[in-house]
Amino acid sequence: MPALYLEEHAAKSIPDLIKFLSSLNSAASGSITGALEESHRQAIQCLIEEKLTAIHINALNQRNDSISNLKSSTTKLTKIGWFLTGLITLVSVLIPLYLTILSPFKRD
Repeated sequence: MPALYLEEHAAKSIPDLIKFLSSLNSAASGSITGALEESHRQAIQCLIEEKLTAIHINALNQRNDSISNLKSSTTKLTKIGWFLTGLITLVSVLIPLYLTILSPFKRD
């Protein structure tokens, strides 16, 4: 059985690692070759799990970033909404006031 260099396999994709894992022959248990084969299988399984964990963590981080961006956008939109509500209220009060009291063309 040739030596297993994990550095070579660490750069491989998950499907490639699964193919490699399935290509490993199951030797008779209880023999040195069988123990070595099983250790290689476990090492490759660990690499696969490590890669899947990294993918999962990256997905969670992206989700958290998206939630933060959404929260920030919602806060900005809420502030803009309140500003526009205040502006419309102010204008709806000032226009009739201008037309009735402060108009330069008021009727005598």
